[in-house]
Amino acid sequence: MDQGVIALDPCIAAVNPLLCAGCGQCVGACPSQAIDLSDTIAKVNGYLCQGCGTCAATWTKNAMS
Repeated sequence: MDQGVIALDPCIAAVNPLLCAGCGQCVGACPSQAIDLSDTIAKVNGYLCQGCGTCAATWTKNAMS
């Protein structure tokens, strides 16, 4: 039924700055273009991130979760 409200999953990507190498692989992999590099650290735009996990799958050091 139409309730006039869109329910979104609150799960978004998070970057561990200690593990982020600043390689930009997650930036290119993000289908919603929600990640930018700032001072060689990935930054996630919480408004654009859809929580798909594609970025987390691109890097083996677990910098993104």
